[in-house]
Amino acid sequence: MYTVDFRTLTPLWTGDLRFSGKTLRETGIIGSLRWWYEVLIEGLGGTACDPTASSCERKNHCDVCELFGCTGWSRKFRVEVTVDKNIYLDSFIGVRSSRTWGRTRPFSGIVTVNEGPISLTFIPLRKVTPTEWQLLNQTINMIEKYGALGARTAQGNGVIKIAKNDLECIEVSNHGESLVFLGERNVSKSKERSYDLKNFVFWSTRIVFTNSIEELYSQRVFWIHSDRKQRIGLNNELRDVWDSCHILPIGFHVRDAIREAIRNSGKDNMNLVGSAKMGSRVFVSHGYRNGGDGNSVNLRVFGFLTDVERKLLHEEIENWITSPTLLSKYLFALNQGNDLIKRVELIEPMKTGEEIIEEIKREMGVG
Repeated sequence: MYTVDFRTLTPLWTGDLRFSGKTLRETGIIGSLRWWYEVLIEGLGGTACDPTASSCERKNHCDVCELFGCTGWSRKFRVEVTVDKNIYLDSFIGVRSSRTWGRTRPFSGIVTVNEGPISLTFIPLRKVTPTEWQLLNQTINMIEKYGALGARTAQGNGVIKIAKNDLECIEVSNHGESLVFLGERNVSKSKERSYDLKNFVFWSTRIVFTNSIEELYSQRVFWIHSDRKQRIGLNNELRDVWDSCHILPIGFHVRDAIREAIRNSGKDNMNLVGSAKMGSRVFVSHGYRNGGDGNSVNLRVFGFLTDVERKLLHEEIENWITSPTLLSKYLFALNQGNDLIKRVELIEPMKTGEEIIEEIKREMGVG
């Protein structure tokens, strides 16, 4: 039995049958872990089926199903989720549009308060090899460093910070050897997987404002209102979120800026940032305070770009997410913010999936 404790840096949403995020569901957590595990395993050379059209069954299955299960082959572990102290956020925030006040986006999910952790306890049901535990550990670490947990991650949710991780203590016996996967079996591999770790890209920035974020809320300059009448009430509600949870809900706005960056490059942005019928391949977190003072937030952008897309979009995206002038156009209402961003620091320039793969191999001691 191994426990991983973490706190949320942006809301964690797993949903339920009523599309509510008021409770954290084990199935939502496991589904997210499996998704990232698929990304990792294929990046390391293993096999991952397409869960929506999989032929995996019993002993004839891919490397991901070996741990997470399939028809006739049960998952090797279960997860118990324990929440210490948390609150549920449920708001709609306004976003920039040509009609000024027209569009809103949901800002909702579970957030931890007063350092109270969310605990994931992994309980083996059958024999889990040390290598499988370590691969699961690397998956969780990858989520913390470069990704997001749960659902609605394209809408700013799911950034976490690990406080305790028992999986770190598990040693792998095959140091210096290659990872041994099940090999190419008769499984239906995912169709041209877009979400492949080899295509992964990641940026981390810090936005430093000229005034404290509490003062900016008092000035009511952010694009966070749903309409003029609700502006003050919602503004006060979200200022309370900042005071208690240190979250600034700007993921939607930066995402819209990236849409324009992609459009400027001549690329079809709907193919990357998604639509009502298409999942996104570019993800933007909300702003979160992870250390530092009260006038700055960290922000992460990550996604999956082909080599051609990476060459085309790398400089354009990086320019938009580090430009105070361009970001101000989307973060602040009615052109009020031309001088409200002091600077944007690029904490980590574009990091690629290939670099992450090499890091993981070194940490696991494999070739």
